[in-house]
Amino acid sequence: MRLPALFVVVCCAACTDPVNATNDFAPPRPSSVAIAPELKGCKLAVGEIKDARADPATIGFIGARPVRGPGNPQAWIGNVLSSLKAYGLDVEYPASDVLPSELVAKATLVTAWVSSVATAKTGSVVVNVRFSRGDAIVKEANYRGAESSVDWWGSDAEIQGMIDDALTQIVEAISRDLATLCASTSS
Repeated sequence: MRLPALFVVVCCAACTDPVNATNDFAPPRPSSVAIAPELKGCKLAVGEIKDARADPATIGFIGARPVRGPGNPQAWIGNVLSSLKAYGLDVEYPASDVLPSELVAKATLVTAWVSSVATAKTGSVVVNVRFSRGDAIVKEANYRGAESSVDWWGSDAEIQGMIDDALTQIVEAISRDLATLCASTSS
């Protein structure tokens, strides 16, 4: 009688351990979006990165498990923007000496959250990016990625994968805008 009760206590204790989202981000090589020729050789300097979330420590709950945000949100978003290299872009992060003619991105992490209901989980990330050349802002936009799927196991890897899938949507949207911004400098 004691052994089954102990088993349930041990199993349920694992259900409340927090999930720690990582600073790492390595999306799969772009496949659904063709790499725009305008991005080849275009340089993007990643400047200041801010975290504007009210609570950077926790991004939500999956079941009874709290999901903690990455330990270094600036490095996290910097890694997300650096992944644009997979699209043929020359990304410099962190940016050092930037020429006035170079495209600079300043990013603000606006929202990152996850939640679940019964057997479904959902997550959303919003990043505001301001692109400039010299003192001129050439584009500013909020980029949103969202993912909803079945919550099979609630494992750390499954939750991190959902967050990464939302971030991949953001990277794809930024790459489309950068194709236009980079084309405007080459003409």
